[in-house]
Amino acid sequence: MRLSELQPTFLVIEKSNVQRREVDDLRAAHGLMFACPRCLRSVLERRHSVVCWFADRSVPEGEMPSWARLPVKGSTYDDLTVDGVIAVRGGCRWRGRIQAGRITLP
Repeated sequence: MRLSELQPTFLVIEKSNVQRREVDDLRAAHGLMFACPRCLRSVLERRHSVVCWFADRSVPEGEMPSWARLPVKGSTYDDLTVDGVIAVRGGCRWRGRIQAGRITLP
């Protein structure tokens, strides 16, 4: 599955845990939000988004979700690589990676 199929958007934090806005440029982004690959096509699961914050982007320590900040490289959704496992804590517990714009399982 391609990241671009999951309604991705790059995020910038305006006010910690209160206000975020979408941006088009990965270089300006603090993180990424996309539809959960496990729940997107499921009739039984409630659809939700996955948020992944990037390392070295001045993300406030308490910003939710508060787990790992992951290194990222690339320039668009089609070539994006996030270095590490992205994990949903609670709910569906989806775990995966983004490598060269593709969603893969760990």
